Amino acid sequence: MIKIISDEINDFLEFLNAEYPKDESFYLHIREGHDSIQDPYTEGIAFGMFGRENDECYVAGDLGIEQVLKTIAHEYKHFLQKYDDMEFNEKYAEDFAEDVYKRFTCEIRNISEDCIDCGFCKKGDTECWLMIFYYIFY
Repeated sequence: MIKIISDEINDFLEFLNAEYPKDESFYLHIREGHDSIQDPYTEGIAFGMFGRENDECYVAGDLGIEQVLKTIAHEYKHFLQKYDDMEFNEKYAEDFAEDVYKRFTCEIRNISEDCIDCGFCKKGDTECWLMIFYYIFY
């Protein structure tokens, strides 16, 4: 069996595949030792890029796990845009990445998406006084 070294990246890829399945293949390259990628489409520097011709995605690997996962999700949205015949839209890709990351982290921690991680309780604590306050007054 072949696996990526990071279980969190593997779990995230499984989450994306389950939530947003596609028959087409999305080829992911994690560029260890890089904190940015040269994007040939914009001629700028980015955390990642999606190759529209070959469905290959390159993500800088030295970003910290949260940014790596968000970047994978962002580039995966461009892949979905391609195969759903949508225009490439950076705002949609960014919003998608934020939403997917939040849902993924809530799922693996088995907590409600409403938890705001205030730091006053263990994440997901059903007795969180801040969440109780929120539900009473809002």
